[in-house]
Amino acid sequence: MNQIIRVIKYTFQHITRNVWQSFLIIMILTVLMLMGQLFAIVSIASDRILTYLENQPQVTVFFKDETTSDQIEQIKRELEKDSLIESVSYITKEQAYEIYKAQHKNEPELLEFVTPDILPASLDISARQVEYLSNIAKQFQNNEFVERVIFQQDLVDELTSWTDAVRFGGGVLLGVLLLISIGIILIVVTNNINTFSREIEIMRLVGAGSWYIRWPFIFDGVLFALFSATYASAIMVWVLPYVQSFTDHFIATVELFPPHENLIHLVWGYTTGIGVLFTAVVSYLATRQHLKV
Repeated sequence: MNQIIRVIKYTFQHITRNVWQSFLIIMILTVLMLMGQLFAIVSIASDRILTYLENQPQVTVFFKDETTSDQIEQIKRELEKDSLIESVSYITKEQAYEIYKAQHKNEPELLEFVTPDILPASLDISARQVEYLSNIAKQFQNNEFVERVIFQQDLVDELTSWTDAVRFGGGVLLGVLLLISIGIILIVVTNNINTFSREIEIMRLVGAGSWYIRWPFIFDGVLFALFSATYASAIMVWVLPYVQSFTDHFIATVELFPPHENLIHLVWGYTTGIGVLFTAVVSYLATRQHLKV
């Protein structure tokens, strides 16, 4: 207990003697952690959108009117044997008409002259992976029964490219902030060591061990991480409802985020854990280099 009290006492002495230094590093760590949180949330949302799109019927094959149900069923059975394909659904003319009516139930003028006979039967095909879509669609290019083939590879490819660009840009930005944070932590710890050089010398003379001297400086970094993670999470509490409202407006069918409270607790927990480990390691390396104990 005495050891813990001593570590806390010296830690607050370090912070209060160098208030502006401490404020600077907490602000930089807060920005770093906030960017990390946003980066993680964007990655989660992007993965959920991609998963949603990959689980939808990705290739739709429309058949000519003269194609019989038996012929379509035969094609369906052949497709189900293909290892690239996850599932195949047969949409008859009658089912297509019911879907059309449901989509335009508030627009009676669009239903007036539409009958099942004028709508094509189709197959909705889901691939096991997005990159298989092109090969699946090519199978029907010269098929005598097929009127038209549509598939959403362009949409998925565009979203994948956007996600990769965001991750790359976010990774670069986080890397730069990480390097800046490491440099500032090293400077702060080194400056604290120089400021407390007389006290350190006295502790050495009375036989204090290396960890006895190091712990207060390492705990500086841990405390900075706790403050920064809490500030970053508090900002996220304020920002997240706006982000969710924006995404729900455009992608209402996909649940992009876990429940609000669970997400905040999860984000704060991971941020705190990673931040404490990061600052403790950097602080330890700084003390190892400059204390020589």
